[in-house]
Amino acid sequence: IDVERNPFDRLQDPYSRTNHLDVYVIDMDLDAAGMYFLDAFYRTPPGNLTLHWIFKQAADLSTNAVEELGRGEVWAAVYINPEVTTQINRI
Repeated sequence: IDVERNPFDRLQDPYSRTNHLDVYVIDMDLDAAGMYFLDAFYRTPPGNLTLHWIFKQAADLSTNAVEELGRGEVWAAVYINPEVTTQINRI
């Protein structure tokens, strides 16, 4: 009996497709908290080398970055809100 195989069986090992995921890190705060979080991401060891932080300037957050996310050219974005330092200082 010829049983139809799952079409995904033909794909390569899924881990081979996730060994290089680009992630934008964008600091819109431009103050102490933003710098702290940027430094934390920068110092994060690569671990299994899956996530690759790409540090962008606030000016780089344009429709191009959003479109790149939409097209899947970049896997994710970490967006540090504007005035997060001010919000934290109010607590």
